[in-house]
Order: sequence, then structure tokens, then C-alpha cells
Amino acid sequence: MLLSRCDKVTFVSEGLQVKVREIWGLDLKNTAITYAGAGSKEVSNDDKRKFCDEFGIDSGSIILLALGLTSMSYKAEGLKLLIKAVKEVEKRYPDITLIATGKGIFFDELKEFANLEGADSVIFVGDVKNPYIPLALCDIYTHISLGEGLPVALLEAMSMGKPIIATSVGGIPEAIEDGQNGILTPPDVDKIAEKIIYLIENPGEAEKLGRRARQTLEERFTWRASADKFIEIYSGNL
Repeated sequence: MLLSRCDKVTFVSEGLQVKVREIWGLDLKNTAITYAGAGSKEVSNDDKRKFCDEFGIDSGSIILLALGLTSMSYKAEGLKLLIKAVKEVEKRYPDITLIATGKGIFFDELKEFANLEGADSVIFVGDVKNPYIPLALCDIYTHISLGEGLPVALLEAMSMGKPIIATSVGGIPEAIEDGQNGILTPPDVDKIAEKIIYLIENPGEAEKLGRRARQTLEERFTWRASADKFIEIYSGNL
């Protein structure tokens, strides 16, 4: 009843709109896509050093990062796949480290899962006040999830010019074009490991993907662009 009385119903991605239509069976007429935004932030060497010291991270290792995948079941299941993939990568690159942030309801379960898997290269840091510090530290941003709208964490990684490996779910393909500004992967342990190894062994390609990701962010996914879209909606132009 509420939705039918709205002047406009907005979604954070086209993928989410399709999913809602499929699950709820709602054929909403007055809709709009309002992407979130992000912007890069400077991070000092001192901040990076303190973060590494606090969590025992060797800044000279190959650092992967997964932001906020501990709060929802479909995110947690994706992180489990990533943990298994990192174990495979570790056989070739023993100096690899995966930083996982967030202290959601699946935090303890995921830590136990990593322990049972013997994944010593995974470091759970809990909630962080400034996600741009681990973003500045990481070599590759990994967003392995089984469902999404369009995660702000992904956009933040794009804003920092990081090479990205993400599952092709929800609205992620609306921001990441496989092989152009990032790498999309199915939720498969072997495939995820293969993509990680590819970027480690092809630093030039990783740099190019990160640069293009940042360019995409600056062209399409800024908070200014998001605000302009809402202004259009509220002014009745959409």
C-alpha cells in the first residue's frame, strides 16, 4: 500500500530492482535508480603504520582486503569462499594476507571457519573507523559476495584506484566491467584463486584496472552525481 502511494520508488541498482520484482512480484511503475557515491581520501604513512602495528600486519606482504562481509549471510558465505581461495593462493605466495573488516553477526562464525580451515593468512580486524586506511594498504580489493545492491565499499575501493575482483551479482556489474575496470568472477573457489594469482603476476594489468576503476567512479559514482539525481526526482523532472 505504501509503495503504491509513492511518487517515486528508488533503488540503489538496477540489479536490486529486478530482484525485488522477482521476489515480491511487484511491478512498480514510477521508479528510478539512485546510485550511491564515494570519494577518495588521503591516508598518511603514519596511519598505515599504526594500523599494521595494531593488527600484526606485515606491510611488505601481498595484501588483499574485504570490507564489511560479516553482517549478512550472503556476504558471509562469499567471504568463506574467499578464505578458501586465499588458502589456495598461499601455496604459491605464502606471504599473502587477507584483511577482513566488520564485526557483524557472522564475525565469530567466520573466525571459527578460518581457524578450522587453517587459514592463518586471514586477519579479522573488526569494525574500523576509517576504511580508507586498509584500502590504502591493500594491493587488491576483493568483494566476494553472493548478493548485493551496489556496495559502497566497492565504490570506495574504486575511488582509491584499487584493482578489484568481485562476484558478478546484484548491481556490481553496473559498476565493474570485466577486464576493463576490474575482474568479475563466479562464486567458485578455484576461479577466485585464479583471478587473484593473475593480478599478482600481472602488476601492469592490475594498475591499469585500478586506474580505470577510479576513472569510472569519478565519471559516474560521485556523491555529487547522486545528489543531482535526487534533486531531479524531488523537483519532479524524473
